[in-house]
Amino acid sequence: MVKISFEGLKDVYYAGEDIEGAIILTGVKGLEARSIVIELYYQIIVILPGRRRHGYSKRVDIYKEEVDRNIKFTADPARYEFKIHIPEDAPPSIAYEISRRVDWVLRVKLDIPLHRDIIKDIILKVYNSVEPTQSIIENVIIENRYARLVIDKNMFEHNETVTGKFIIFNIPSRTRKIRICLYTRLEIIAEEVVFTETLASEYEITCVEYDPHELSTNREYIFKLDKNAIWSATYINPDIRTIVYVVLKFDIKYAPDIILKAPITVYHEKKRIPIKKVSFKETISETLTEEILGIMQDGKIRDVVDIRLELGFRYDIDEIIKACDKLVRESKLEVVEAGELLRKYKIKRK
Repeated sequence: MVKISFEGLKDVYYAGEDIEGAIILTGVKGLEARSIVIELYYQIIVILPGRRRHGYSKRVDIYKEEVDRNIKFTADPARYEFKIHIPEDAPPSIAYEISRRVDWVLRVKLDIPLHRDIIKDIILKVYNSVEPTQSIIENVIIENRYARLVIDKNMFEHNETVTGKFIIFNIPSRTRKIRICLYTRLEIIAEEVVFTETLASEYEITCVEYDPHELSTNREYIFKLDKNAIWSATYINPDIRTIVYVVLKFDIKYAPDIILKAPITVYHEKKRIPIKKVSFKETISETLTEEILGIMQDGKIRDVVDIRLELGFRYDIDEIIKACDKLVRESKLEVVEAGELLRKYKIKRK
């Protein structure tokens, strides 16, 4: 019986790396084949609930090569080496649940005349994230009349403990518990023939739970979220977005939960760069404007909402408007359509 196996593969690959290994064919002596083809692709799969199960899938081919053709095997086993590059912007493997996933597949197909093709698939783990900005904002603060949530910084490496503190101002009477959680929001852009839809789901990565009767108002509590799963990194491309949040939630009986949500950037060690700590004002004047200029270099026209989306929701609308206005004053951007949120900008060429 013919068997296909692989040699030299790693458990984990990062975007930008090469997949190097060998195809091993056993039980092929005396066999004739039209071709041996190796492929690398990823597949986005979404299964939607309901009486009639339906969903969305998209396959994106990265690599395909015919490594040999018109072969008559005279030896057993046969061995073929390969080297395949994973693109720098490759989406990460995602497997929060069986109905929402991104699978990376390495496939070898042996085409045998007058017989069914012999196919071997192996699922690879590929990791990727956004690149961190040059600067870290310390003490990111989100608050309302019930609580203040303070994250120690806005960027964490994937194996770091996410740390911060919170202060409770007011505890509603029917509060059952108070929770600090790390969440990932997964958005998949489904492009159908007639329409485009964003399919979004949120997943709890780790959580710390508090009894509200044991908490005092106006007192500072420190928290640590130390199960920062490697696949929960921040990532954005035209098809897939993963956005990481720290959430402070009041679980209230018979009433909507009260939620404070602070987006953070989680990046992989392969993306590590020298980072400096700056104040909030310095970040708005330097880092945010640099990021906006970076995404506008392609010459496309974008409004404030588009820019915030591509920056991974790490800045408020008001911050982005101020930064864009600053770039307009510096003649680096120009306004191509008036409006408030829908004001549109493009890069100003010299």
